[in-house]
Amino acid sequence: MNRQIKILAGLGVALLGLGGLATWDEWKTKQDERDKETKGVILPLKPDQITGIHLVSRPDSDTGDKSASAAVAEVATDVTLKRENNLWMIKSPVATRADQQVISDLLKSVTEYKSEAEISTKRDQWATFGLETPRRRLDFELSDGKTIGFLVGINAPVGFSAYAATTQSDTIYSGSQYIATSLGKTLFDLRDKKFLDVSPATVQEVVINYPKSQITLRRAEGKWSITEPVSAIADASTVNNALDDLCGLKAVEFFDHPDQKIIALIKKATTHSTWKLKLTEGKEVSVDLLEAGEDFYARFPGQETYFKLGSDNKIKLRKSLDDLRDKRIFSFESGSIDAVEVDGQKFKKKGNDWVQAGDETKSAPHIRGLIVDLEYAKAESIHDGGGKVAKELPNAPLHTLTLTAGQATIKVSSWDAADRRDMAYLRVDGNPNVFLIKKTILANVAPEQVKPVGDELMPPSGK
Repeated sequence: MNRQIKILAGLGVALLGLGGLATWDEWKTKQDERDKETKGVILPLKPDQITGIHLVSRPDSDTGDKSASAAVAEVATDVTLKRENNLWMIKSPVATRADQQVISDLLKSVTEYKSEAEISTKRDQWATFGLETPRRRLDFELSDGKTIGFLVGINAPVGFSAYAATTQSDTIYSGSQYIATSLGKTLFDLRDKKFLDVSPATVQEVVINYPKSQITLRRAEGKWSITEPVSAIADASTVNNALDDLCGLKAVEFFDHPDQKIIALIKKATTHSTWKLKLTEGKEVSVDLLEAGEDFYARFPGQETYFKLGSDNKIKLRKSLDDLRDKRIFSFESGSIDAVEVDGQKFKKKGNDWVQAGDETKSAPHIRGLIVDLEYAKAESIHDGGGKVAKELPNAPLHTLTLTAGQATIKVSSWDAADRRDMAYLRVDGNPNVFLIKKTILANVAPEQVKPVGDELMPPSGK
């Protein structure tokens, strides 16, 4: 028994040893992988250690020679950024939000950049390699209060390398030239082109002021309605798309301090519209949209900066009352209708079929089509009941329809549109408006022929 216990104990120790060896081997493999990833990295920092960036980027020739860098030093990009609440913000030369992805890519380029070789450890040789007045210089503020700089000098005369250094040592490194390109950012590159910091989901009211009209929309319980100049249901899809277009606007050019040329151009501009947004948190945002010839601009009232936009936004953001209102004419469900009268002829539903009232042997499948066409009908435009269109309609309609659902009835009248052969006008009892519709919506008003039940598939005689 003692011998068996000793054997089992020995096996246990062996297994523990093997388990420990496997664990150590796994740890060693991961450590080797980490060492491989960081080997040769010139500035081994983690992006989340960096809380501030001061970037100076000088334009240069294709070869990045020293004379070119020095000659254009006066037009260098000089930008200071700070990370605030996990968002990168530009602090100078303007105060605005940075493009988060661009900054993330920039930090990744620096913190993963590897040297190909060490060229020198002598500080007095920095000027020779373009590092005394570097093409690119980034000074990083770290979370522990330290500051570390990363510098890019000229390109190597042979191959595709550039020279780099850090403020941590005098060593000069060579590495891929891509670093000069990836760090050659302008202020425009670094800033967020999406200048309107609003989420469409937070907008509760929209006031659109055009030079000669105003439209007000409000959202309540998730539904949009128009409150000015008429009271009507809004087309939620159109309103939401318009807000997406507005809140997604991206500048193609910024004018933070407009020169006389831009000021003169803006003075000649005409107002496209002003959008005023009220948000859930009580905040209000207003933006002016201006047209200057073919160009399109935006600005926040009272602010100096102008944002040049793509001219295609002119049409996207010009929404008429007809564009924004819900053009659905009816709100019934086709399955709820059990009787229909068309120009005095009555029809009723029998099971799942439609038949002529008074003679149930005569099928009327066209009535089902008529009901469905009306259920989904949308107006091309809506005219006020007291307006010119309504007043000029003949006293006698061309067609009259009555749809019955239980005790409720919907009465409809239609007229051909005299000036549009493919259009018709529609009125619904109880609604003061006149709807301009496509005539095809009423295609099933006049049946081809009433056929006996069971003969729906037989073609009408003479055809």
